[in-house]
Amino acid sequence: MAALLGLPGCAAPFSPGHRESPINGGERENGHPATVLLFWTDGMRGAVCSGSVIAPRVVTSAKHCFAEVGSDGWTVNTGPTGETDSHVVTDVLMPDGPELENEDIAVVITGTEIDASPYEVRRNFAGIRPGDGVQLTGYGENPDDGQSGRKYTGEATILAFGPIPEAGIGDAELIVEGAAACGGDSGGTVEDSNGALMGIIVRGADVDCEDAADTVATRVDTFVDLIDQGIAMAEGCVPTGPEVCDGIDNDCDGQGDPACGDFGDPCAVDADCVSANCIYPPGQPGQCSTWCNDLRPLENCPPGGFCASFGCGDGRCITGATEERGSGQPCSSDGECASRFCRDPSDGAGARCLVPCAADEECGAGSRCAAVPNACGGCVAEGQDPTLLGFGQECDADERCASGICGADDDGTFCTQECGDCPDGYHCARGQCARGEAADDQGNPCETDEDCDTGLCAHWPEGDSCTSWCSEIDPCPEGLACTDIGGGRSACKPETSIVGQPCETNGDCFTGLCGHFPDGSDACTETCSGDGTCPLDLECMEASGLELCAPPPGEERRYGCGCLIAGLDEPRSTAALLAVSLLALLGRRRQAR
Repeated sequence: MAALLGLPGCAAPFSPGHRESPINGGERENGHPATVLLFWTDGMRGAVCSGSVIAPRVVTSAKHCFAEVGSDGWTVNTGPTGETDSHVVTDVLMPDGPELENEDIAVVITGTEIDASPYEVRRNFAGIRPGDGVQLTGYGENPDDGQSGRKYTGEATILAFGPIPEAGIGDAELIVEGAAACGGDSGGTVEDSNGALMGIIVRGADVDCEDAADTVATRVDTFVDLIDQGIAMAEGCVPTGPEVCDGIDNDCDGQGDPACGDFGDPCAVDADCVSANCIYPPGQPGQCSTWCNDLRPLENCPPGGFCASFGCGDGRCITGATEERGSGQPCSSDGECASRFCRDPSDGAGARCLVPCAADEECGAGSRCAAVPNACGGCVAEGQDPTLLGFGQECDADERCASGICGADDDGTFCTQECGDCPDGYHCARGQCARGEAADDQGNPCETDEDCDTGLCAHWPEGDSCTSWCSEIDPCPEGLACTDIGGGRSACKPETSIVGQPCETNGDCFTGLCGHFPDGSDACTETCSGDGTCPLDLECMEASGLELCAPPPGEERRYGCGCLIAGLDEPRSTAALLAVSLLALLGRRRQAR
């Protein structure tokens, strides 16, 4: 959607082969200073695109703006009409190769700093769903007079996230409905509800601008490496958030880390500590801590510390050891015990020094693992019958367990707890700790945590799927990528489409199987063996000579991608868009210059 301008007295303007395309349905905008106008001329011809300032000398725009004219001759201009200030473009970074679809992004570097507060880049899309509102801003063509170069803004709604192969929408793209982009809006801003840059305007429907209502945008989270490369080239530092104690200048203020606390130093929040772990022991001020195994209080902590339990599976190293009282001796704090574990097992004998445990077999002959507060359990003599049963003990009712949860499996009943950090030998399943290793249903479609054996349903923009937490030391299984979801945590995300999503080949699918169904639809699937063997309410049906999981015929269902997997005569809603509707709407879409 770049607007191409013929300059007076010069040769006729050239056409890039795309329909030229202010924001149709939008309003004139004097704000949004970080949305800027990009202008190119060779002295005879001119072109207009839009862009978003993300650092003092860095702007994002669309790759196709530069495809035919190159990176020379461009300026970045600010103000409602691009006449406030001008900055010469010195470099443009783009994905390698001539392809535009699914990689239509450019990172533009200027020779001087732009006087505008940069947009924050939305680096992960966790929590964004079809139906969410967005705002589009650009300098595109006005449908009323055909003129471009005036900033407009408008509201729109996310319809769907790619991939939608039938419509040529890639997995690095999304489509919105409402105010629509026109010529000159290419490279313009798509903001989320918090004002962060989440997309770059690149394409629109192949209709007259005044009739347009849909816009395709490139997702910025897919290209953070390219964005960071541009910021590093221009600024020498890539801001990643507020300053924390990690040896990196996170906010690029040139100051580096603040005064960071080592183990045992006082703290108020996690960011005060080198370990990013601030804990408040009972009756004590905050101190910098590290994670540890709460069943082994005397192991894995720095000198002068021990592992205190703050809940079953939640061990933190703290200071405060004062005495060496023996097992069974009365106590008031962990630090008074040689075992560094002081608890009241509710057997009438009061708080005393115990050995922590998670199951009876850990306590030895003549002892059992009793329920205790804020821990898995503590070893007591068989004759001392606690009022409540501890984690892992056989039970016959919820009220008999200290946790209030009596679980069951094929081997019988046992006291369990809600998922947090389940002890060794247990895993999180449907919100509770279950015995044994987890069944790996990661990548299966889901709606809530209860649908997953892992106990965790992730709401990715591309679709909801069962997942688990991950890290550098706890990587994801093959086919899943450890993906930042914010808040210092990461989860496993399928690298390809999940069951129920559209596909063209087996390679498009996480399961490695693209089904061709009798109604003519193609969707990722998996084999099954009768009723009840497919995820959610997918049905096991005969297709392609196999029994495959498929959406129930004639019913509206969403399985990721924001598409309705249903009959093709279903109505389009603001939460989803039929792939066939996209095909009819976009045809072979034109680029948004």
